[in-house]
Amino acid sequence: MRSLFYFAIEIWPDREIRHAFSCAVDAEEGARILAKLAPGVIAFQQWGDPEVDVWDDPDPLVIAGEVPSRLQQIDPDGRDPWLDDAA
Repeated sequence: MRSLFYFAIEIWPDREIRHAFSCAVDAEEGARILAKLAPGVIAFQQWGDPEVDVWDDPDPLVIAGEVPSRLQQIDPDGRDPWLDDAA
């Protein structure tokens, strides 16, 4: 069943740790607390259905510290597979 989920991700040089929250306010506050510890943090909300592993694009709530562009944008920097002439 499709639902709205709330997450915050701690971003460390060697790993990322995802935390789930029950609402946007908690995710935002959690991200602010985590930002005091981790080099980077992003909190976001995202519609999805985990049973079939189908997710919409995330909607960022808080971005703090050093967060890679692949986590900040829907279309991060890099190769675009739709524009490659692989055929």
